[in-house]
Order: sequence, then C-alpha cells, then structure tokens
Amino acid sequence: GNSTYSPALSGGSVRLVRNDTSNTPENYQAGACALDSIASTPSTNFVLNANGTVKDLTTGLVWDRCAYGQTWNAGNQSCDGTAQSFDWASAISMADGLSGYKGASDWRVPNIKEMGSIVETCRFNPSFNLAVFPNTPVANWQTSTIAYQSGSPWYVAGDNGNSTYSPALSGGSVRLV
Repeated sequence: GNSTYSPALSGGSVRLVRNDTSNTPENYQAGACALDSIASTPSTNFVLNANGTVKDLTTGLVWDRCAYGQTWNAGNQSCDGTAQSFDWASAISMADGLSGYKGASDWRVPNIKEMGSIVETCRFNPSFNLAVFPNTPVANWQTSTIAYQSGSPWYVAGDNGNSTYSPALSGGSVRLV
C-alpha cells in the first residue's frame, strides 16, 4: 500500500518489532538464507559433478562452479585462486575459444536470463549459493546479452543480484555455462 505522513494524526496503531540478532547478514552470508527467507536456488536443485561443474535441475544447464580464472580443487570442493576480469568482447571471445575445458567444447557466456537463474535472492555479497558456487567473488558478472536500446551489455551485480546494462563496465567476472 501507499504510505503517507500526517503530523496531525492523533490516533493509530504501532507494531513493535524485536531485533532478532540471529538474523544478521553475518549469520547467513556464508551460505544459508536469512531465517525468514526462502532460497531461490536451493542446493537440492543442483547435481554437483566431480570435475567442478554443476547441473541445474531447474533449467538443465551445466555451469562451471568456479569463476573463470579460478581452479577447481576437488580435494576441498572449492574454487582456488582469483577470477579473471574481462570486458564484454573479451569474455565472448574467451568462451568461444575454449576447447576441452572441463571435458566440453561448447562453453559460452550465459545470457542475462540464464545468469539471473542462479542468483540467490536471499543472499548478498555475493548473491549466489556458496554451497553450489564456492568462493564466488563479489563482482559484476558478464552476460552475452546486449540491451536493445543502448547497445550496451547486460551484467549481473554480484553483491545484490540486480541486473542492469552499462557501456562503462570495463571488467567483470565470467561464469561459463
């Protein structure tokens, strides 16, 4: 509904809300959702593969669990190293040139809808399920989609999962699909 402020309001109700200290960003940032939130990308929607890829059972897409530039560490089920940063054209070119990466030759940069499908809406910094995508950097994520009106590439913000387009985005991480 709409909210209005009226200094002349003489009656009304006030709802008191208790501060639940267990429901702080520090307590759910590491992988779980806030206590009152429902996961948009629960781990049960994914099949984890030994080679560092994951199949999304909702979309059928196979994703790299690591940002490009990180290395899959099967021993600790994590991504090691630092993600590389790419401008849009370089990201597309890099993906097009991959052959045999993690056992496949059809890797590509996801489109904006695909990238949005793995955003965890109940998390932030980063806005991804860390049980599925470990050590995900808080970064802007390149997509293959170009905004029709501006000709600028769309990207997904890794801190909050919002998507936007910008001609000024000079570098972003890439999660291959």
